[in-house]
Amino acid sequence: MKPILGIFLGEASGVGPEIVARLAGNGTLQKYCRPVLIGDARVLKQGQEFAGTDFPVQVVEKVADVDWNGPVALLDMKNLDTADYTVGAVSPVSGKATGDTLVYSMDLLKQQAIDGFVFGPLNKEAFKRGGYHVEDEHQLFAECLDWADKPHGILNVMDGLWTFRVTAHIPFKEVAEHITHDNVLRTIELTALTMKTAGYDNPKIAVAALNPH
Repeated sequence: MKPILGIFLGEASGVGPEIVARLAGNGTLQKYCRPVLIGDARVLKQGQEFAGTDFPVQVVEKVADVDWNGPVALLDMKNLDTADYTVGAVSPVSGKATGDTLVYSMDLLKQQAIDGFVFGPLNKEAFKRGGYHVEDEHQLFAECLDWADKPHGILNVMDGLWTFRVTAHIPFKEVAEHITHDNVLRTIELTALTMKTAGYDNPKIAVAALNPH
Protein backbone atom coordinates (compact mmCIF):
# COMPACT_ATOMS: atom_id res chain seq x y z
CA MET A 1 0.00 0.00 0.00
CA LYS A 2 1.20 3.48 -0.78
CA PRO A 3 1.76 5.72 2.25
CA ILE A 4 -0.94 8.15 3.32
CA LEU A 5 0.46 11.66 3.02
CA GLY A 6 -1.18 14.87 4.14
CA ILE A 7 -0.72 17.58 1.51
CA PHE A 8 -1.12 21.04 3.04
CA LEU A 9 -1.98 23.66 0.40
CA GLY A 10 0.61 26.10 1.74
CA GLU A 11 0.34 29.87 2.12
CA ALA A 12 -3.03 30.82 0.65
CA SER A 13 -1.81 34.18 -0.62
CA GLY A 14 1.11 32.53 -2.40
CA VAL A 15 1.58 29.93 -5.13
CA GLY A 16 1.07 26.84 -2.94
CA PRO A 17 -2.61 26.18 -3.60
CA GLU A 18 -2.07 26.54 -7.34
CA ILE A 19 0.86 24.11 -7.32
CA VAL A 20 -0.97 21.52 -5.21
CA ALA A 21 -4.09 21.84 -7.37
CA ARG A 22 -2.05 21.23 -10.51
CA LEU A 23 -0.32 18.16 -9.03
CA ALA A 24 -3.57 16.71 -7.70
CA GLY A 25 -5.37 17.42 -10.96
CA ASN A 26 -2.83 15.72 -13.23
CA GLY A 27 -2.46 12.63 -11.02
CA THR A 28 1.14 13.24 -9.94
CA LEU A 29 0.38 12.95 -6.22
CA GLN A 30 -1.51 9.72 -6.68
CA LYS A 31 1.50 8.07 -8.34
CA TYR A 32 3.50 8.23 -5.14
CA CYS A 33 1.02 8.16 -2.27
CA ARG A 34 -2.56 8.17 -1.07
CA PRO A 35 -2.93 11.95 -0.76
CA VAL A 36 -5.16 13.80 1.65
CA LEU A 37 -5.28 17.52 0.89
CA ILE A 38 -5.37 19.76 3.97
CA GLY A 39 -6.67 23.32 3.86
CA ASP A 40 -9.75 25.42 3.27
CA ALA A 41 -11.98 24.24 0.42
CA ARG A 42 -12.34 27.83 -0.79
CA VAL A 43 -8.57 28.20 -1.05
CA LEU A 44 -8.31 24.94 -2.98
CA LYS A 45 -11.01 26.14 -5.38
CA GLN A 46 -9.08 29.34 -5.96
CA GLY A 47 -5.92 27.31 -6.56
CA GLN A 48 -7.77 25.22 -9.13
CA GLU A 49 -8.90 28.36 -10.92
CA PHE A 50 -5.36 29.74 -11.08
CA ALA A 51 -3.99 26.37 -12.24
CA GLY A 52 -6.69 26.02 -14.89
CA THR A 53 -7.63 22.60 -13.60
CA ASP A 54 -10.83 21.10 -12.24
CA PHE A 55 -11.23 17.80 -10.43
CA PRO A 56 -13.79 16.34 -8.04
CA VAL A 57 -13.03 16.40 -4.32
CA GLN A 58 -14.41 14.31 -1.48
CA VAL A 59 -14.55 16.39 1.69
CA VAL A 60 -13.99 14.29 4.82
CA GLU A 61 -13.86 15.06 8.53
CA LYS A 62 -11.16 12.53 9.30
CA VAL A 63 -8.68 10.41 7.36
CA ALA A 64 -10.46 7.19 8.32
CA ASP A 65 -13.45 8.34 6.26
CA VAL A 66 -11.54 8.57 2.96
CA ASP A 67 -12.70 6.37 0.10
CA TRP A 68 -9.38 5.60 -1.60
CA ASN A 69 -11.21 4.57 -4.76
CA GLY A 70 -13.01 7.90 -4.94
CA PRO A 71 -11.98 11.47 -5.79
CA VAL A 72 -9.06 13.27 -4.14
CA ALA A 73 -9.79 13.69 -0.42
CA LEU A 74 -9.79 17.04 1.37
CA LEU A 75 -9.78 17.77 5.07
CA ASP A 76 -11.58 21.11 4.94
CA MET A 77 -10.13 23.37 7.64
CA LYS A 78 -12.85 26.00 7.10
CA ASN A 79 -10.45 28.57 8.51
CA LEU A 80 -9.82 31.02 5.68
CA ASP A 81 -12.12 32.96 3.36
CA THR A 82 -10.50 33.99 0.07
CA ALA A 83 -12.10 37.42 0.52
CA ASP A 84 -9.93 38.03 3.61
CA TYR A 85 -6.55 38.19 1.84
CA THR A 86 -4.98 39.36 -1.41
CA VAL A 87 -2.98 36.92 -3.50
CA GLY A 88 0.60 38.11 -3.82
CA ALA A 89 0.53 40.20 -0.63
CA VAL A 90 1.71 39.31 2.87
CA SER A 91 -1.37 38.55 4.96
CA PRO A 92 -1.46 38.00 8.74
CA VAL A 93 -4.85 36.30 8.32
CA SER A 94 -3.40 33.84 5.83
CA GLY A 95 -0.30 33.45 8.01
CA LYS A 96 -2.37 32.48 11.04
CA ALA A 97 -4.28 29.92 8.98
CA THR A 98 -0.92 28.56 7.84
CA GLY A 99 0.29 28.09 11.40
CA ASP A 100 -3.00 26.58 12.55
CA THR A 101 -2.98 24.10 9.69
CA LEU A 102 0.64 23.09 10.31
CA VAL A 103 -0.21 22.35 13.95
CA TYR A 104 -3.27 20.36 12.84
CA SER A 105 -1.11 18.39 10.39
CA MET A 106 1.37 17.58 13.14
CA ASP A 107 -1.51 16.36 15.30
CA LEU A 108 -2.58 14.00 12.51
CA LEU A 109 0.97 12.71 12.35
CA LYS A 110 1.16 12.14 16.11
CA GLN A 111 -2.17 10.31 15.96
CA GLN A 112 -0.72 8.14 13.16
CA ALA A 113 -3.66 9.09 10.98
CA ILE A 114 -1.13 9.89 8.24
CA ASP A 115 2.34 8.54 7.51
CA GLY A 116 3.81 11.96 6.80
CA PHE A 117 2.93 15.31 5.30
CA VAL A 118 4.30 17.88 2.90
CA PHE A 119 3.27 21.46 2.25
CA GLY A 120 3.25 24.08 -0.43
CA PRO A 121 5.47 27.19 -0.14
CA LEU A 122 5.02 29.25 3.01
CA ASN A 123 5.66 32.90 3.86
CA LYS A 124 7.55 33.29 7.13
CA GLU A 125 6.69 36.97 7.49
CA ALA A 126 2.97 36.21 7.23
CA PHE A 127 3.47 33.24 9.57
CA LYS A 128 4.96 35.52 12.25
CA ARG A 129 2.47 38.35 11.69
CA GLY A 130 -0.26 35.77 12.17
CA GLY A 131 0.90 35.16 15.74
CA TYR A 132 3.39 32.30 15.40
CA HIS A 133 6.48 33.80 16.98
CA VAL A 134 9.01 31.08 16.19
CA GLU A 135 11.97 31.26 13.83
CA ASP A 136 10.35 29.09 11.19
CA GLU A 137 8.00 26.15 10.66
CA HIS A 138 10.74 23.67 11.59
CA GLN A 139 10.98 25.14 15.08
CA LEU A 140 7.20 24.84 15.30
CA PHE A 141 7.44 21.16 14.33
CA ALA A 142 10.04 20.59 17.06
CA GLU A 143 7.75 22.20 19.63
CA CYS A 144 4.75 20.16 18.48
CA LEU A 145 6.79 16.97 18.86
CA ASP A 146 8.24 17.96 22.25
CA TRP A 147 11.67 18.00 20.67
CA ALA A 148 12.60 21.69 20.89
CA ASP A 149 15.26 21.08 23.56
CA LYS A 150 16.84 18.19 21.63
CA PRO A 151 19.06 18.23 18.52
CA HIS A 152 17.02 19.01 15.42
CA GLY A 153 17.54 20.67 12.07
CA ILE A 154 16.75 20.74 8.37
CA LEU A 155 17.69 17.73 6.26
CA ASN A 156 17.82 17.53 2.48
CA VAL A 157 18.23 14.23 0.64
CA MET A 158 18.89 13.59 -3.03
CA ASP A 159 19.82 10.07 -4.06
CA GLY A 160 22.72 9.09 -1.79
CA LEU A 161 23.59 12.61 -0.65
CA TRP A 162 22.28 13.81 2.69
CA THR A 163 22.91 17.41 3.71
CA PHE A 164 22.39 19.23 7.00
CA ARG A 165 23.15 22.88 7.66
CA VAL A 166 24.43 24.70 10.70
CA THR A 167 22.23 27.76 10.10
CA ALA A 168 18.92 28.31 8.37
CA HIS A 169 16.38 31.08 7.96
CA ILE A 170 18.38 33.82 9.67
CA PRO A 171 19.51 37.18 8.26
CA PHE A 172 22.58 36.94 6.03
CA LYS A 173 24.55 39.31 8.28
CA GLU A 174 24.11 36.94 11.24
CA VAL A 175 25.32 33.75 9.56
CA ALA A 176 29.03 34.00 10.40
CA GLU A 177 28.48 34.57 14.13
CA HIS A 178 26.47 31.33 14.31
CA ILE A 179 29.28 29.24 12.83
CA THR A 180 30.75 28.30 16.21
CA HIS A 181 32.59 25.20 17.39
CA ASP A 182 29.57 24.01 19.38
CA ASN A 183 27.07 24.63 16.58
CA VAL A 184 29.20 22.84 13.98
CA LEU A 185 29.81 19.90 16.32
CA ARG A 186 26.11 19.70 17.19
CA THR A 187 25.23 19.54 13.48
CA ILE A 188 27.80 16.81 12.84
CA GLU A 189 26.41 14.77 15.74
CA LEU A 190 22.85 15.26 14.48
CA THR A 191 23.92 14.15 11.00
CA ALA A 192 25.58 11.01 12.34
CA LEU A 193 22.64 10.14 14.61
CA THR A 194 20.07 10.66 11.85
CA MET A 195 21.95 8.60 9.28
CA LYS A 196 22.61 5.76 11.72
CA THR A 197 18.92 5.73 12.63
CA ALA A 198 18.17 5.48 8.88
CA GLY A 199 20.40 2.40 8.57
CA TYR A 200 23.86 3.78 7.75
CA ASP A 201 26.13 2.01 10.25
CA ASN A 202 29.23 4.09 9.58
CA PRO A 203 28.27 7.20 7.58
CA LYS A 204 30.99 9.29 5.94
CA ILE A 205 30.46 12.94 6.81
CA ALA A 206 32.11 15.79 4.96
CA VAL A 207 32.15 19.27 6.50
CA ALA A 208 31.77 22.04 3.94
CA ALA A 209 33.08 25.58 4.20
CA LEU A 210 30.85 28.54 5.08
CA ASN A 211 27.76 28.37 2.91
CA PRO A 212 25.28 31.02 4.00
CA HIS A 213 21.81 29.70 3.29
